[in-house]
Amino acid sequence: MAFLRALSPLVFTLLLLLAASTSDASILEETCKSLAGNHTAIDYPYCVRFFQASKESATADTHGLAAIAVRITEAAAEGTAKRIAALRSSHKEEKMQECLRISSDLYAYMLAVLGNEAKAAALVDGGAQHAAASPPTPDVARYVADGCEGRFRGNKETLPLVAEYAEFRQSASIALALIEAISPPSDQ
Repeated sequence: MAFLRALSPLVFTLLLLLAASTSDASILEETCKSLAGNHTAIDYPYCVRFFQASKESATADTHGLAAIAVRITEAAAEGTAKRIAALRSSHKEEKMQECLRISSDLYAYMLAVLGNEAKAAALVDGGAQHAAASPPTPDVARYVADGCEGRFRGNKETLPLVAEYAEFRQSASIALALIEAISPPSDQ
């Protein structure tokens, strides 16, 4: 009997932790359901997997999830930018160079948009609640990826970055949609 009394607080604590983790998971899941329901570019299962890649997302609120999404997307875009630079140094054909240069420019633009939107939503240090210079729409992410793909297809080239573009399109869509959802309405 004494053993059961000693075990009782432990069981209660475990049940409390289980309930807390279920609650945290529901914030992530509800956020992904909402995003997928409101944005055709966002896939619910991908959204959940995307956030599960970060341990911080298990305890994050919506603002925290937005900050996590920005960090993950920026890291992926920076990795793709490095890959584009490597491809540019290995491909000497003028048309391929032009396509890769445009892809590089579009990724740099998208990183700037993400940074501006994150600051506008006060997700990064030094951010203030202000109207963003660029519209916070997930369509910008689609534009970047589609613009890069279109340049390659237009030149009848094999697209060397298909997987990166697909990943970027989805992750940037999540980040921008979350920023848009938590941003205060502008006075415009």
